[in-house]
Amino acid sequence: MKNNRVANLIRKVLSGFENKSIRYAILRNYDDSLIDGLKDLDILINPRDLKKASEIIKEEAASLVRLLYKRSNQQRMTFSFLFDDGTVFFIDLNKYVTLKRTTFQLRAKGLGKMVILSDLMTKTCYSRFLDLSLKILCKEQEYILLINHLLTKKKLEYLTKINQWLIKNECPILEDLNDKMNILHYVNYFYLKSDIKKKKIVPGRLILKLKAFLSGKYDSFKNAKIICFSGPDESGKSTTYLETARLFKILKVKYYPLKSSQIVFQFVRFLIKRKRRDKEGFENRVFSNVGRLGYSDAKRDRDTGKWTWKLRRFIGLLLGLLEICITYKIFVLQKRLSGYTVLVEEAPVDIFVKRHRPRFRFLESIFLGVLPRADLSLLCKANADAIYKRKPELEVEEILNYYDRISALLAGNERFKFKILSTDIDIKSSNEILIKLLAEAWQ
Repeated sequence: MKNNRVANLIRKVLSGFENKSIRYAILRNYDDSLIDGLKDLDILINPRDLKKASEIIKEEAASLVRLLYKRSNQQRMTFSFLFDDGTVFFIDLNKYVTLKRTTFQLRAKGLGKMVILSDLMTKTCYSRFLDLSLKILCKEQEYILLINHLLTKKKLEYLTKINQWLIKNECPILEDLNDKMNILHYVNYFYLKSDIKKKKIVPGRLILKLKAFLSGKYDSFKNAKIICFSGPDESGKSTTYLETARLFKILKVKYYPLKSSQIVFQFVRFLIKRKRRDKEGFENRVFSNVGRLGYSDAKRDRDTGKWTWKLRRFIGLLLGLLEICITYKIFVLQKRLSGYTVLVEEAPVDIFVKRHRPRFRFLESIFLGVLPRADLSLLCKANADAIYKRKPELEVEEILNYYDRISALLAGNERFKFKILSTDIDIKSSNEILIKLLAEAWQ
């Protein structure tokens, strides 16, 4: 195998399965010809062993990977691994496989069959690359699932392998990866010839599917996090935010990006910008981009010395706090229930200190105890003089005042456990710290 780290991880995980008597079968990619350069591993597992298998994976991966992320839905649990050398790898634990069926004579797609591990026949094979015995599917059942898989993943190596088997069975080969009807025909044909058990009681399957759906929703909500960023302009906050988003993309983390925790304010600005985009040359950006990458045009509202300015700042703060405590909480809850990790570029507590807002202790005493918390809050800290050089429109005193105000708000407040991320160091070192903090958040 090209990546010994990945091979070592697979070896340890499958050995752990054997030691704990966990029933499983590798669905594909276990041949010596396919395992070299493997990017993911698909395993069909007994749903009752899912929790035990998950614990084994997390335990074995702890010393081998830099970052582990787990996500779940009703059909599978997926683990994403980031190694020290930047390699990304995935393990899918499938509770069941949906087999596509068709009545070919009518050329109509039929109902999918729910196939679980106990429906299938397995055998043991030895892998030279892993130096390990693996539980795999019997050939006939492996190929029917592989043909079925062609409907969603158009991989040439799958087609080549299937055609070799079709030739042995004296069947016409599949010439086109996109010939869906012919693929469905073979799924139906070989399903009828296979030994996949058909005597399972349907109500039992429905209960299993319901349990899988509910447990998947619960795991999805539990693994979806809220991650917030704080810091004055040019403190490295946006860079850290974008690096986190980049990591999430390569690890296939389902996430939703937000500029601000003021959802209504952000949405109104989005509507205004969308209306003006043709006149001002803006592209049709999405709501979650408001406030960044072309939208960061809010004016700096500095103290005019008039009482009207302070009143305006007080009213704005009060409305913003009410909005965060109601709209933001509802919005984030809905996203988490859908399995999204929410990235917020400006943490809720930033509303007290951003945009040159004076201090209103009365509002702090009322709202600090009810503001929504995050699973990970990062305070990007940089030298005030360095920030001033990058952004001269800021004043050193304003930058220092921001950090003082944030420190005062967070001091002794157990609800907001901010992690300080130094951005004065080089980007590579800063990103290393970021990965460690993200790993801790998902432990």
